[in-house]
Amino acid sequence: MTLQHIFIGFSLLVCNFSNAQQKDYKPFLETLFVQAKNDFKDIAGEENETSMFRDSKLKPEIGEIKISIMSYSKNLTWTIPLDKSKIVQKDTEDFIKTKFPANENYVIVDSDDLENENFMTKNVYLKHGDRKPKLIFQTFYYKDKEDTQKSSFSMIIYGK
Repeated sequence: MTLQHIFIGFSLLVCNFSNAQQKDYKPFLETLFVQAKNDFKDIAGEENETSMFRDSKLKPEIGEIKISIMSYSKNLTWTIPLDKSKIVQKDTEDFIKTKFPANENYVIVDSDDLENENFMTKNVYLKHGDRKPKLIFQTFYYKDKEDTQKSSFSMIIYGK
């Protein structure tokens, strides 16, 4: 058992115990990013023949996490009802600023359409020298004026 496995196990334990008290989501986001390094293998649930998505062994206090493991892409999607996502939105913004400072390694791109307050995105790219930057993180803010049940804040974390 490696130190990384011990850390992952401890992180899973802490996240499971803290679900009822979770107010600061930055540690949870950090745990999700640690899982991206091994394409979410330690937290991906059982394969499902009827869907490309798997449940996550990590359960957030709010919202739902799904993991997609395909031959060409591995990613984790956390979707939260918009009316319950205010703290997560703030913590995600803080997490991005801290984890991915805009410098020679990362590019952060906000929505092109800043006029549309009902749909906003943020993309974080990892620079690879002269190669095309790699998308590693996305957030989506969607507000449905007609059916608020469809409104959500989502994020996608991409595997290695």
